[in-house]
Amino acid sequence: MNDEDYIDVKLALKDFLRDNGLTLDDILSAMDDDKEGAIEALRKRTLLSEHELEQLEREATSRQLNTLLFVIQLFYLANPSGLYKNRLIYPCRDDSVRNGKMTAESVKQILKILGIHINWS
Repeated sequence: MNDEDYIDVKLALKDFLRDNGLTLDDILSAMDDDKEGAIEALRKRTLLSEHELEQLEREATSRQLNTLLFVIQLFYLANPSGLYKNRLIYPCRDDSVRNGKMTAESVKQILKILGIHINWS
């Protein structure tokens, strides 16, 4: 496969929103502003450790957590093909989802791609 066969998850998100006449604010305004709720949702959908979840809760904003949740749900958990417009989403679903949950490494990769910087220690 070559680069044209892949689409970066950030570009897929931008394209999805544009195609549906939405903004990220439209999506996020419908989501819970409570960080604890977002962390609980991430606990159910990811393989992040408790320590990693605590770091996310400390360092990320509610907006950033909800963006991450939206991306995980839309492009990975609810999309078993791992494709967006016939292109593989990067990071690839086959490498990112284990037993129905996102791997910690893939979550960190997605955060980086989305420009959300967390000091993992």
